Amino acid sequence: MLYYIDLTEHFDDAMTDALLPYVSAQRRERAESYLRSGDRVRSVLSFLLLRIGLLREYGITQMPQIAFMPKGKPYLADRKDIRFNLSHCATGVACAVSDGEVGVDIQHYVPFKASVAERIMSAEELLEAETGDADAVFTRVWSLMESEGKFTGDGISLNLRQRRAPERCLRQSYVLEHFALSVTSEKPLALVKLCAAELPALCRALEPQK
Repeated sequence: MLYYIDLTEHFDDAMTDALLPYVSAQRRERAESYLRSGDRVRSVLSFLLLRIGLLREYGITQMPQIAFMPKGKPYLADRKDIRFNLSHCATGVACAVSDGEVGVDIQHYVPFKASVAERIMSAEELLEAETGDADAVFTRVWSLMESEGKFTGDGISLNLRQRRAPERCLRQSYVLEHFALSVTSEKPLALVKLCAAELPALCRALEPQK
């Protein structure tokens, strides 16, 4: 499934601190490396989405052990049959969990830039931007490119016309109120929205960091 939380700017350090027992020491260290409070909050929330997804879909309550591939893509060292990917932006966080390969990206809306759009958008997408909400189309395309790059672990290409979508993949994009959300996966993933009020109860079902 593809989980997300929006309006993360309403979370503060105090609210996040109450959830830290359910975050791994590794993730806490990463979160604390961010200078901005909002980035720390979103780093914690995206990890909690992973844990909630693992609980709901696989009944896993234990703290996940995360390792990294040579190019930086994370994976579960103790459950290589499960794939996941995390993303966060200024207004939201997302996590995809699946038994097939997956890449996810979330992007808050940015202004349409013609010079960049000409490099990354197809003729059909440029026409869509011209006749519709250009900022939303531009952001959605960028988000989709990012999710494709995270699916393969190779990063994005800046020329859509030369880029080919990864084999064996499905691409899903959502233009939501505060951001665009895209996932590239081997299997279709249902979209699940969680809210702040749910997190404390959901986390109580998880084993805390020892």
